[in-house]
Amino acid sequence: MFCTNCGMAIEPDKKFCPNCGANQMDEPPPMPPSYVSAVAASPAMAAPASGSPAPARAGKPALWASAVALVLAIVGGVGYRGWNNKVASDGVIHKMANDEASRKVADAEAAEIKAAQVLLEKHIAAEEAQAQVNAQGTTRKR
Repeated sequence: MFCTNCGMAIEPDKKFCPNCGANQMDEPPPMPPSYVSAVAASPAMAAPASGSPAPARAGKPALWASAVALVLAIVGGVGYRGWNNKVASDGVIHKMANDEASRKVADAEAAEIKAAQVLLEKHIAAEEAQAQVNAQGTTRKR
């Protein structure tokens, strides 16, 4: 009997291979050595020789998938950058508009204050003139 894992000749009553330790009880029935040798020598089962080219179609799907992923990443990055710049420029525009509105409000308030000061000065001047007239009138009456 031969080990179904390593192919070493073992005694028929052994449960485990003395070479590799594989369980021989759960394995399919042993194959004759001539079949094992024939399968190992077949070209389909042979390992590819080093330096031999890989099949041409083996890498193309992975190459295309990588190219598509790269293009999507670039497009996504450019789109995000454009969107981010637009959001930033919109924020600057809103800030400028708010600053302009604040400046207009401040200018209007300053104009109101100036007008109120002029009106107050006129009122004070009229009061002082009236007080002088009243003061002269009281001195003449005496």
